[in-house]
Order: sequence, then structure tokens, then C-alpha cells
Amino acid sequence: MIGKLIRYQFRNIIRSRWVFVLTVLFFVLTEALYQASGSSDGMEVTLMGVVLIVLPLFSAVYGAMHVYGSREFLEVLVAQPLKRSDVFFSSWFVVASAIAACFLIGTGLPLLAHRASEGGITSSLWLLGAGTMLIAIFTSIAMAVSLRVHDRTRGMGVVLLLWFFLALLYDGIVLFAFYALSEYPVEPLALLFSMLNPVDLARILLTLQYDVSALMGYTGAVYERFFGGTMGMLLSSLSLIVWTFVPLWWGRRVFMRKDF
Repeated sequence: MIGKLIRYQFRNIIRSRWVFVLTVLFFVLTEALYQASGSSDGMEVTLMGVVLIVLPLFSAVYGAMHVYGSREFLEVLVAQPLKRSDVFFSSWFVVASAIAACFLIGTGLPLLAHRASEGGITSSLWLLGAGTMLIAIFTSIAMAVSLRVHDRTRGMGVVLLLWFFLALLYDGIVLFAFYALSEYPVEPLALLFSMLNPVDLARILLTLQYDVSALMGYTGAVYERFFGGTMGMLLSSLSLIVWTFVPLWWGRRVFMRKDF
């Protein structure tokens, strides 16, 4: 049954044509960055900003818009003899996979093509993997918030606020707090704080891969100092996987308890 729900909802998304437009935009952006930088390394470093900022924003906004725009459709499905968990997971999977497909095709294909011609695609695969995880995470967060907050304006405000906090504000707050407490041995706490932010985890994962210290932020720099190399990448990868399931579980819990 969940397969039929996925196929039906995916056909509806395909009819909206936004997936094709988004794929073309990703493709044009990737090619433009490659032509501007002149190398795959420069292109990938610039694409990190897209992965860490733009992808979470688009996933959060579209995930919320999808729930609010299809609320009546969800109510009809819930009224049918269907498992609520199947309805939720099919909706989440369709939205997250559609955005991920646009990203992987529009950015992944030209990125891997340029990388393959220069030798070595490992760093590109890390970039694409981190982006896909952030899409899943922020889609889950947005859908959970949208299901919890009935008012569209308030719900979109909460979603945007969460994105702003996690993607832009979090590392600055941690930096200020640790600077104020610089006389104390608080650096190990940066490792704990990094686990509480999926964007920070993705930043750490990618900057350890690319060794771009200027983009790491405070928690990332401490993370590299303590673990570095393979250990740091392994821990950040495992933590990011956990973060993929945490908001998904939260969204399912909200959906199962929601009184339509």
C-alpha cells in the first residue's frame, strides 16, 4: 500500500514541473561555479555553501508548503483504512526524494563528470551524501512543525526560525559563549554542541574532507583538533545518520497523534 501512495504522490509532484526547474537551476549553478573557479576543487568548496545553507532552506520551506498545501488530501487519506505511519512516510519520502533527485542530478552529474576527468570522485561523493542527509533532516523538521502548528503563517515562521538558528546563528552563539568562558577548559564541550546541530555536523564532515579550516567555525575547528582525519569523519558521519532519524521519528510521532 505504501508503494501505491508513493507512486500517486510522486506523480502529483512531477505534474507541478518544479522538479525540472530546480534540476536545471542546480545544473546551471554547478557549471557556472566550475567555469568561474576553473577547477573542481574550487567549485566544490563554493558548493559547500549551497549544501550547508541553500539546501536546508529549500527543504524546510518546501516541506512546510507541501504539508499546508496538501492538508485536505492528508485528511482524506487518514479517513481511509490506511496506516497513518504509511501515509506519513510516503509523504516524507516523496518530498525528500524529489528534492534529493533534483540535487543529485542537477549538481551530482556535472560535478562527478568534472571530477572524473581530473581524477578522484571521493570528495564529490561526500558532498553529495552530506547534502542528501540535510535534505532528509530539514524536510522531516519542516513536516513535523507544519503538522504541529495549524496556522500556515506561524508554521512557516517557526520553520524559517529553526533554519536560521541551525544554519546561521548556532555557531556564532557557541563561539561567543566559549570566548566568554575562555579561562575555563570548555573546548571539549564543543564536541557535544556540534552533535546538537546537523548543519554543524555536515560542515565538520566536509571541511575535514576538504581541509578548509576557514569554513569550519569554532566547533569544527575544535573537532578537528581533537579527532581529525578518519576518526573525526567517522564520528560526524554516524552523528549525521542519527540526526537523519531523530526528526523523522519526531514527525511520525506528531502525525500519529494529530487530530484531523
